[in-house]
Amino acid sequence: MNGTADPRVLLRGITPEIDRAALGADDDQALEDRILRSSLTTCIALGEQARRLEEWRLRKAEQDAKMRELIRQNSDAIRQMAMLEESLRQMTLRAEAADRGKAEAERSAVVALERAAREAEAAKVEAIERARGDAISGFLAWGGELRSTSNGCPRSSSPRSTSGVMGPVWSGFPERASSIMMGANFSPKPSFTGRWP
Repeated sequence: MNGTADPRVLLRGITPEIDRAALGADDDQALEDRILRSSLTTCIALGEQARRLEEWRLRKAEQDAKMRELIRQNSDAIRQMAMLEESLRQMTLRAEAADRGKAEAERSAVVALERAAREAEAAKVEAIERARGDAISGFLAWGGELRSTSNGCPRSSSPRSTSGVMGPVWSGFPERASSIMMGANFSPKPSFTGRWP
C-alpha cells in the first residue's frame, strides 16, 4: 500500500477521533472499527440534532399558530370595540337630540302658557271694562230718566218699559250699578216721595 492509498493518510484531519484512530491503528481492521464507531457516534449526534431541530420546528409552528389566534382575537376585539364606540356615539347623539327636543317642548309650553295667560288677562280686563262701561251708561240713563219725571216718579209704570234704553237687563240695575260704582254701602234709592219703579 503506497502513501496515497493509505486510509490512515486519507482520513487524517477529518475528525479528532478519526485522526487519533489513524495515528494509533495497528492494522487496517482496527482502523475500520474505530472509523465505524466514530461514524456511528457522529450519526447518532446528527440524529439527535435533527430530532431537536424537528421538535423546535414543531414548537415554532405551534407558537406561530397561537400567535395567529391571538392576532385574530385581538382583531375581533378591536372590531367589537369600534362597534361599541360607534353604538355609544349614536346613543349620545340620540340622547342629545332628545334633550334638545325636550328643552324645545318646554320652551314652547312656557310660551304657550304665557300667551294664554296674557290673552286671559286681556279678556278679563276687556270684560271688566265693558261691564264698567255698561254700568256707567245704564246709571247715567237711569239718572236721566229720573230727572225727566214730573213729580219724582218715572213716566212708566214698570221698570221693564225702559228696555228700549237699557235693554232687557234693566231689571234690578240700580242695585248692580251701586255695587259697581259706589260700593256695597251705597243705596241706589233716591230720597223722593212717590212710587218706586
